[in-house]
Amino acid sequence: MKHTLEDYDGAIADYTKAIELDDTNPTYYDNRAWSKTEKENYAGAIEDYTASIELYPSDPETYYQRGLVKLLMNNNYDGCLDLKRADEMGLPDAKAAIRKNCK
Repeated sequence: MKHTLEDYDGAIADYTKAIELDDTNPTYYDNRAWSKTEKENYAGAIEDYTASIELYPSDPETYYQRGLVKLLMNNNYDGCLDLKRADEMGLPDAKAAIRKNCK
């Protein structure tokens, strides 16, 4: 809810607390990563997306989001690897991102 209200610091604090209570829920890491991305804490977002992938490696959306953050950091090679992985897993949005960003 706080993320929707653009209270990214509050959202990060809430998801951090949720992770302290249950560090096995990948959604908490995904949502905290999204808020960190909005705060331009790209390294922190990548850490959270990576933690989510370790917990739930079959979610193409997480690879996609992590890839986009890597592109924001000008890490095109690794970003494109994540986008290609998301595409291989069947995420439709990945194809357009690959066409736009990965030559």
